[in-house]
Amino acid sequence: MDAQGNNTPASPVAWLPKPDHTAAALPPLTKEERAEAVLLARRLQSELAEVIALLPESDRGASAMSRALRLDRATCQRIVAGCIQPDPGVELLTNLPGIQGLRQFIDAVDRLGTTDSTREILASAAAAVDVFEQALDRLAGSQRRLKARLMADVPTFDGPIGQRVDAQAPADDPSLREALFRSAASIVGRWSQLSIDARIVGPADGDPNRTEGARIRALIGHIAGPQAIPLEVGETSSMRALDGSSPAFATLDTKPASGATPQSLLTDFCSRPLPRVITRAWGTKSVHTLDLEGAPGSPHDIVLAHRNAAPDAHPSTLNPPIGEMWWLASFPTRRMQFDVFVHKDVLRNAVAAMEVHLWGPDVGRPGTTRWTTRFPGGPGLERLGRGLARAGDCTFERYDGVLATVFDRLGWDASQFEGFRCEAVYPVWRSGYCMRFDFGHTESDHPQ
Repeated sequence: MDAQGNNTPASPVAWLPKPDHTAAALPPLTKEERAEAVLLARRLQSELAEVIALLPESDRGASAMSRALRLDRATCQRIVAGCIQPDPGVELLTNLPGIQGLRQFIDAVDRLGTTDSTREILASAAAAVDVFEQALDRLAGSQRRLKARLMADVPTFDGPIGQRVDAQAPADDPSLREALFRSAASIVGRWSQLSIDARIVGPADGDPNRTEGARIRALIGHIAGPQAIPLEVGETSSMRALDGSSPAFATLDTKPASGATPQSLLTDFCSRPLPRVITRAWGTKSVHTLDLEGAPGSPHDIVLAHRNAAPDAHPSTLNPPIGEMWWLASFPTRRMQFDVFVHKDVLRNAVAAMEVHLWGPDVGRPGTTRWTTRFPGGPGLERLGRGLARAGDCTFERYDGVLATVFDRLGWDASQFEGFRCEAVYPVWRSGYCMRFDFGHTESDHPQ
């Protein structure tokens, strides 16, 4: 109440904690330092997760790990909590145990007994901890001071709110991606207005440890020039149940996808004249070669659909228990839409995340986060919810009809499937967009 007896609001900063003087005395991380720290955080998480996977499954929770390795429970809790973050950032470096605690963890696992392959994993993790120690010395000198530098550029009530804008990673810069798209289209000789990749994963009949899947590939507004390289669409499946002598993929009518496969096309959604489709298959791979008719520069709508020829192992049965779906940017496209629909009985309590990788020798290697190839930044992941109500909301007006047709031909109830979507304008050409589903953690793994 003021001198005249009027009620006056309290100062918005009066009840807040006082500024950290250590933080105020240290400069915030530069754009380059923050990018280095994010890459290191991803590397540490990947390496530590592989070390945890060396333990028996029953010893991977914080309490059991503490007993098995004879380590402080808080150390184990911080390691487990750090390894289950779906997309680690700089903060992971301050949340993990210190250098000594990380080395004690690796040494404790080593004392359990090693083989050539486990020694390789432990040596790689130890090298990552060494790099962490060097980075700490260079960036701050300690985890506490690193945290202070992280807090130095966080907006407070003492200044304008919302002024902070994270530095944009190069792969997040639309002008750079557009320039790459236009250059690639000129070199490759073909491009699409929209590329759609949709995966559908359901349970195999009578076996909770197996899954069945289908895939939709659509090139909408696809244009080829007079000197375009051939149009090939590839597919790969782990197909651990495959006998090795028949194609890994079949058309929706269950005919093996090999040779002339006009039934690969969803003709109701393709433009005319229809392309000719020739499929070559070997092992777990298939390549569909499409011959288009018409004058160079004329747009084509091409929609293909296939199903797995045999059930696959459920990701929860793998080590580590991670399932991955990839969209590879083989041809430049103005827009990309990557959808995955997972049956509720298959999804269980999996944690979903999105990554973008440089297309290198490590692309497609299942099971671990490839920190060496991953771009900073990248598009987010949207959860569409159960059923197809929101799935049809996209730039291809007939997409809802495509989904309804495929689910109907598979004989699956779409209302039992959970949808996930990643979209990008000018996706990075020759990169891999990976949607990961981690089945390896339970609620008890999280800090209390």
